[in-house]
Amino acid sequence: MYQYWIDLSFDLKFLYKADHSFLADNTE
Repeated sequence: MYQYWIDLSFDLKFLYKADHSFLADNTE
């Protein structure tokens, strides 16, 4: 269960970073 939350947190950070950079590239 603990490992699941680590994986979930990592995935969310990755998605946020990817989405954030996508939005940044889009506005430039």
